[in-house]
Amino acid sequence: MNVLSKKSAFCFLCCLSALASAAQTSRVTLPSPPESVAYQRTQLTTIDLSPTNKLSQYVHYDFSPLWLTTSNEAVLGFIGPGYQRLRLKMLTAQRDKVDPTRYRVTGKSQVLGHISAFSGVIIIRQVRELRVLATRIEETVSPARQEGILLADYELREDASQPKSGVFRGIMKTDWYLDKQGKLLYDNIRTTGDGFCNNQFVGTWTSYTTRKALRCNWGDYRIPNSGDFDRGAGEFSPSPKYYANGWDYFAAIYGGNEAARARAEQKEKKVWWK
Repeated sequence: MNVLSKKSAFCFLCCLSALASAAQTSRVTLPSPPESVAYQRTQLTTIDLSPTNKLSQYVHYDFSPLWLTTSNEAVLGFIGPGYQRLRLKMLTAQRDKVDPTRYRVTGKSQVLGHISAFSGVIIIRQVRELRVLATRIEETVSPARQEGILLADYELREDASQPKSGVFRGIMKTDWYLDKQGKLLYDNIRTTGDGFCNNQFVGTWTSYTTRKALRCNWGDYRIPNSGDFDRGAGEFSPSPKYYANGWDYFAAIYGGNEAARARAEQKEKKVWWK
């Protein structure tokens, strides 16, 4: 074998090794907190869902746009036992070219005015279809040909060089639907219904320095597993006893005068992640 052939063979073996390594990495199960595991179990046992995991049938769809579509003021989150407000903005999401169940994501988080950049992965584990498809939603013909959910592991690592940084880990759920033409879309069909929510993240945030883990959940329009914090029936409404923990916007909305409400609205819609 000449030198050129040896180099070609070596490059070929390196490529195979890289592909094998990527495939092995994608199969790694990220450590999920107990609350996340319990949440996933509850979702999978609901009677509305088909019992069959149809991940292989949906793996060719790109789910990333579903995580980038919601306006940031509608993304609500908390961290810690006092339900301190967490704001989180997903900025990019890109499907892996080797493993289409794996997505690389970037974004920023904000707690108590401190902003951290993060990057990480979302790995889809389950795709389930609804057993029965609604044909009409509030007197309107449903646009869906099929509806369902996905369940995924996530790990989002904040920049370790930044102070007060750590890693978010857990399990997330996204509701999706296929329209009549077969296009995959964010499921907002029932936005006017009580308790509407989507992109529900259940997990923890663990400090790099102290290794202490705090409960940390967020989602679109509602926050999963929020206990006595969210007292709203039709829509999100934090308990007044938690207003001081970053939820003063809602104090102004529900109890302030017109000027206070206007200031709160302006603050809430501020583009804090740029």
